[in-house]
Amino acid sequence: MRKAAWLCVLALALAVPAMAQDEPRFDLFGGYSYVRADFQGDIHSNLNGGSGAVAFYPTKHIGVVGDFGGYHLSTLTSGSSSPLGSGSLAASGTLFTYLVGPRVRFGVEKVTPFVQALFGGAHAGDITCSTSNLTCSSVTSTGKLTPSDNAFAMTLGGGVDLKLSTHFSVRGQGEYLMTRFKDITSSTGARASQNNARISVGIVLH
Repeated sequence: MRKAAWLCVLALALAVPAMAQDEPRFDLFGGYSYVRADFQGDIHSNLNGGSGAVAFYPTKHIGVVGDFGGYHLSTLTSGSSSPLGSGSLAASGTLFTYLVGPRVRFGVEKVTPFVQALFGGAHAGDITCSTSNLTCSSVTSTGKLTPSDNAFAMTLGGGVDLKLSTHFSVRGQGEYLMTRFKDITSSTGARASQNNARISVGIVLH
C-alpha cells in the first residue's frame, strides 16, 4: 500500500512539469503585418510593416496581450469623390499602434485558435507628397497632406497558432482595426472612425 502511494506521488510529480510544458504561460510573437487603411473622402492606402506581441496566460485559456505595430504608407488611392481626384498618388507616412487587452485561446494542441480584443492608441505621422506632383500641388502647396495625430485605436479578431516544436509556432491572424483620427475632409478637425483591416503572419516563441 505504501509503495502504491509513493508511486502515485511520483507520477503526480512527473505529470506537473509535463502539464506546464503543454500549457505555456507566456508567448512572444513577431512578424509581418499588412494594414488596409480606409480614410474619409474615398481615400485608401495599403500599409506594410511589422508587429510584435507578448502574452501572459494566468489560466489555460485566458491571457492578457500587449501588442505593438509600425507601418509605412507609400501610396494613396482615391475615388472620384475624393479631394485628391480619382487615381493613385505617391505619398509617404507612418502609423504606429500600441494596444492591450484579453485573449481567449481554445486549447494548447498542435493547432491552437484564439480570439482577442485589444484597446489603446495609434500615432500617425505627417502624410506628405511631392509638390512637383500636379495632384498634390492642387491640394497643398507645402506637400503636407495631413499633420501628425494621435488617436484611440482598437482591434477585434483572432488567429491560429500551428505548433512546429515545443518552443516554436507559426501564427496567422486577421483583425478589424478601428482608429479615431481627425476627418481629413473636415474643416473643423472633427474626429471620425476609420474602419481598417490588419493581417499578420510570423513566428511565436513559447
